[in-house]
Amino acid sequence: MRGQGLSLRVVLAGLLLALADAKRAKDKGGGGGGGGGKGKGQGKTTGKAAGAKPKRKLRYYEAGPPALRPLCLNGTKPPQSSAADDGLIHIGFFDTRGKPSTAGMVAAAEQIRKAADNPSKLRFHALLRASGVSVPGMTHELVQLPPDASCVYRGLARLAHGPGPAYLYKPLLHYLMPTVRRLILLDTDIVVLRPIERLYRHFDGFGAAVVGVANEQTNMYQRSSGWRLVGKNGGVQLLDLHGMRASAEYSRSLDEYAAGLTKEWIGFLGDQSLYTQMTGGVWRQLIHTLPCEWNRQISMQFGFGNRTVHTCPNQCALLHANFKPLKCVTPLMQTSPSCKTWRGFYERTQADLRERKGPLCGTNMVGSWNQFQRAMRTYFSDCCVDGL
Repeated sequence: MRGQGLSLRVVLAGLLLALADAKRAKDKGGGGGGGGGKGKGQGKTTGKAAGAKPKRKLRYYEAGPPALRPLCLNGTKPPQSSAADDGLIHIGFFDTRGKPSTAGMVAAAEQIRKAADNPSKLRFHALLRASGVSVPGMTHELVQLPPDASCVYRGLARLAHGPGPAYLYKPLLHYLMPTVRRLILLDTDIVVLRPIERLYRHFDGFGAAVVGVANEQTNMYQRSSGWRLVGKNGGVQLLDLHGMRASAEYSRSLDEYAAGLTKEWIGFLGDQSLYTQMTGGVWRQLIHTLPCEWNRQISMQFGFGNRTVHTCPNQCALLHANFKPLKCVTPLMQTSPSCKTWRGFYERTQADLRERKGPLCGTNMVGSWNQFQRAMRTYFSDCCVDGL
């Protein structure tokens, strides 16, 4: 999105912050987690007359583009490893919290093994900031960047808010895993329904790209950018770590973003907003778009009213429960990804939910269940495995 007007950046950042505010308000009302109420950026009433309209402070992105900083890399690239391709499929889970969800990582890995053609070739990695954490069946990769990469990270992190800074470690993982050439990076709220080897083959179509992500299956970014940008979703990422280390363009892109030279804010969603901006600008060749079946997102944040966004012509290969009231879908389907389980879940009626018949998952969505059920039948009915 380099070179576009400030108005586009302000609209995009405003939408993302509004999304964050709405999420916090919803959590306070019954979803759990965050608090609602007045945002940090809202000011106090300064008018002298009674009933004067409150004024608020400008949010950081409304004050103009970010301040410029010195470049961190100055054309240098990370050290290259001489390690040859080991013929294995490396899969990573990322969690920078002090108490990471290692149980979710283990459950996701076990389900992926069951769906794989050759489980013996899979290697799992837990990318954590917490030290001294043991994750059964995984290599613990400590998220601790070298000085030059830390400089880039700090520059990127200042452009984001909410959880965004934590997500911005992901574009720098090539510094942390020097002997791994290719990595599939997954959120833990996913269910892999087809052999993971099929997803790995998409590395072969990268060309000059070093990152592979599917489109965001809402029109959030399209609307905010005047339909110039197509959003990317960070829940499933193919990272060509060897290509990242070798690419002067990729290093320069991160360095220029971190220095403020692109005049862009990143906002609440971190890495996926960064990738979205890159695909709309001069760095588009670095991002490869994965086919829609490898990240089928069931978020109801913006509803399911846009067929051009939600329709996927290919058989669902990976289900992504990226909506807080539906996170319970993940353990339900990881335990049994059969079509019988899936249809038994979404074919329940509102009365079934009120009477708590069948799986308890979804009982907090009674009011919007009919809309969700229509979407499942229309767009997501094949997000399961036949014959189990």
